[in-house]
Amino acid sequence: MILQARIRAFTLLEVVVVLAITALLFGFAVLGIGDGGRSQVLDQEGKRLKAICELAAQVAMLQSQEIGAVFGENTYAFLSYREGQWQPLEDNNALRRRSLPDGLQIHIAAEGRLLMLDKPLGKETGPQIIFFSNGEISPFEIYLSDEQSARALRLTGSLTGVLELGEAGAAAPVT
Repeated sequence: MILQARIRAFTLLEVVVVLAITALLFGFAVLGIGDGGRSQVLDQEGKRLKAICELAAQVAMLQSQEIGAVFGENTYAFLSYREGQWQPLEDNNALRRRSLPDGLQIHIAAEGRLLMLDKPLGKETGPQIIFFSNGEISPFEIYLSDEQSARALRLTGSLTGVLELGEAGAAAPVT
């Protein structure tokens, strides 16, 4: 009596189904990763900048003194006008000097012109934006953009003290 060994193997249909499911799961994983979280970093930094500018406006009104914001290529700080000159705010941790995360760029437009931000921040630098003690703000547009994507945010400040954050769209300045 001869015993025949039976060989079990996957059919072609089973292999194709497994490959299709694997490809579908891989596709979802790639879509879930997206841009590696860069959009979240941009959104978070935009919200932070808006909140800090709102705080600067409130501090200016509550302390009855002008507060200025000065911007460099990838950093910004707040100054107060005391003794006839702009001085760093050293006693307010919330309005301390801040740097942007790697890959983010900042551009400022005031009075319809794009301001140059190539100077390093120092005591001799005057503010590009002023938060007045009466609640007014020197009008401005701040553009936050990500070097690795085409996405940009725009923070606008009006003379009446209203701050708005939104997508920059086609209005973002070109560098």
